[in-house]
Amino acid sequence: FPSHDRSARVVEVLVALKGPESMISMFTAIGEGMRFDQAFEIVYGIKYETARPIIASIVADQFVNGR
Repeated sequence: FPSHDRSARVVEVLVALKGPESMISMFTAIGEGMRFDQAFEIVYGIKYETARPIIASIVADQFVNGR
């Protein structure tokens, strides 16, 4: 699958977890100079390195099951 399809799925998962305002919070924090991993942990309450395999598993499951 093209990377933009995967990226869109990741955004869908993150929005499903915490709502669309979570993405705005991420962009705001990064725009204020915070690193991505720092912003992710503040917004989602979990380290990005911990969340990454979980998110990848969800996205892979969606593709495999045609969702």
